[in-house]
Formats: sequence, C-alpha cells, structure tokens
Amino acid sequence: MPMGLARILGFGLSGNLTEHKRHDRLREFWRRWHMTLSRFLRDYLYIPLGGNRHGLTRQLAALLITMALGGLWHGAGWTFVIWGTLHGIGLAAGVLWRRWFAPIPRPVGWAMLMVFLLVSWIFFRAPSLAAACNVLLAMLAGGGPAWPRGLGTIAIAAAVVFVGPTSQTIAGNLRPYRWLAPAGALATVALLLKLADGPAYEFIYFHF
Repeated sequence: MPMGLARILGFGLSGNLTEHKRHDRLREFWRRWHMTLSRFLRDYLYIPLGGNRHGLTRQLAALLITMALGGLWHGAGWTFVIWGTLHGIGLAAGVLWRRWFAPIPRPVGWAMLMVFLLVSWIFFRAPSLAAACNVLLAMLAGGGPAWPRGLGTIAIAAAVVFVGPTSQTIAGNLRPYRWLAPAGALATVALLLKLADGPAYEFIYFHF
C-alpha cells in the first residue's frame, strides 16, 4: 500500500517485505521482512559491534545485543525485549548449526521457523508478560471447540500465501494500460465503501 500510494504521488519507495514466510531459515526471514529495519540494525549495530569479523563468540554476542535492541526499538517494554532476544537466540543458533551440522531439510526447517515465529509473535503483541504467558498456556492446552474452524482458515490462508505470486509481485508486473486506471479507481472506491461498513482498526505501526 505505501509503495502504491507513493507511485500515485510520483515517487518510488523501496520494498520492505518480500515473500518472507516462504523460506526455511530465520536469517532469510529477516532479509525479507522489515528490510529497512534489518539493514539499519545490520549497518549501525551488528557491524559496529564486530559482526562476523572477530570470531564466533563476538558474532554471537553481536547478534544477541543487536536483536534485543531491535526489539526495544519497537517499544519500551519487556515483551519487546524478549521478542528481540528470542530472535537473537534463533539467529545465533542458526550460526552454530550451520557451522557444526548438516542442513535441515527445507520442509522441516520451514515448519520449525513457523512455530518459532508464532511463539515469538505472542510476546510482540501481548500487552504484558502475564498476558503472553496466558496465551502460551492456552496454546498448550488446545484451542477448544473453535480449533477445527481455525485449522481450516489457516489452511486456506497458507494456500493463498504459498501458491502463486504475491500481491506485490502482481502489482509490480502490471503495465500502465489505460483501462486499468478507471478499473483500479472503481475497485478502490468499492473497497473503501466496504471497509467503511465494518469496525475501524488502528494501523498496527501507529504503535511504533
């Protein structure tokens, strides 16, 4: 949406997300998710802290510190610090695994990454540590009667995400045909009218 709005106003923005959940490694996730923040953390924290140029111990410490501070960047709360630290631990574990063990098969690696992300996101979105713990306990206890419906929704969403191109790829490949302008305008108006019928949700990044 920001990229499209920028083009309407006559300038371009670099991409910030690109198929970040189609990969099976945490480092690949960070290379494709929130890419502007990832580059900032790399250039102004990870590399000045030593990066991978001063031995394994220094590299692991740099990863942990960088990601913990990256979590703190999102908000002054322990939930954000824990979220960032978890990602630092995950990235450090990836460094150690690549050094000492054979690569994990892609389907297994992807499943492990999704579980890791789902658990870590709880701390990112929870208003407090107590709330995060309650969600984790509820997940361990099971989803209750609504769980089968939830599985169906997840399966449909996964099919949309993993089969075919992303919306960003489709938009990037569109050519400036004249008939697309009125069709796009009508679709946008219809979408805005539909959204106006539902509840108002604050854009998540207004919190940061």
